[in-house]
Amino acid sequence: KAVVFTFTVNSIQREIAFEEMDDAFVQTNFGAASMEEFYTTIGEGLVSDSEYYKMQDANEDIQQYLLDNCTVDIPSDYFADLMEAYRNMFIWQYCGGDESALEEFLSTNYEYTVDEAEDAWRETLTMQVKLDFILGAIAQEMGMELDQEAYDAELAEYVSYYSLENSEPLFESYGYGDLAYGEKRMKEMHLQSDLLEKLTETAVITIAEPVEEQTESVTE
Repeated sequence: KAVVFTFTVNSIQREIAFEEMDDAFVQTNFGAASMEEFYTTIGEGLVSDSEYYKMQDANEDIQQYLLDNCTVDIPSDYFADLMEAYRNMFIWQYCGGDESALEEFLSTNYEYTVDEAEDAWRETLTMQVKLDFILGAIAQEMGMELDQEAYDAELAEYVSYYSLENSEPLFESYGYGDLAYGEKRMKEMHLQSDLLEKLTETAVITIAEPVEEQTESVTE
């Protein structure tokens, strides 16, 4: 049978050269009063983006440095319980709670065996727990405590963003099914974020000079 597809064209666009842009163009298309204001807005956006990515990179480097230079002993029973909770939560989220469907789900979606998936989970959880212990120790050493008001505001934003009735689904997700552990972990993560911000402010950060790409022409 013949099939009729109906669709809506939201926009038709074409590439614009900078030479074609003027005050009238940016007023119509970008809401800027002039080309000068347009360039200023773009510049501010680029600076804001670069500061954000600089902070992200610094946080990641600090965390990796801590992992590489700190020794952490994780209680085996604590980690075993956490691993089991994570595995059960994964099965609940992606396999409808049916453990027998786990192998097929992992094979179809990740090309993993169950053993390979568990190895990956173990590696991720090990890094997470190590960081939790390290950052917790540093926060205690620095006398840092949870900013309850800021935490409550952040939690409310999450609840609103995900259109939740309350915070319990968040605690359940972050706690791998354990509400109490999830709430504890979310508070720890908020404190860790504040701590990393302080560490980033005091860290000595060396920014490498950009390397200009070289292109070679070949004549045959």
